[in-house]
Amino acid sequence: MLGLTKEEKIVIVFLGASLAAGSGMILYKRGHPGFAPGLTAQTAVLPAPLADSLDSDSSDSLLAGDRRPDQQRKAPPKKAPAAPVNINTAGQRALESLPHIGPSMAKRILEYRS
Repeated sequence: MLGLTKEEKIVIVFLGASLAAGSGMILYKRGHPGFAPGLTAQTAVLPAPLADSLDSDSSDSLLAGDRRPDQQRKAPPKKAPAAPVNINTAGQRALESLPHIGPSMAKRILEYRS
């Protein structure tokens, strides 16, 4: 079948079955409004990573305005330095100016080099 492996076939069948089941529930709900009255888009519980992506400023989602107090904005990422930094010769401050490199990582890099 199109040169797919056994695992790929299983994934395709699973996704198709999930799509069919979800579509069937939606169609049934449209025809029977009394079915699961508490189930609406506003009451759906989303996992934290997905909820964070829906809360972004550019989102036009219905949930965009519902920001929970326990969700704090993360500090903006460090800006990349104007000039390239050679990690083989840079000091601790230059290393810390790189994105995703904090004081402890900079120290580990310096220790590894020496």
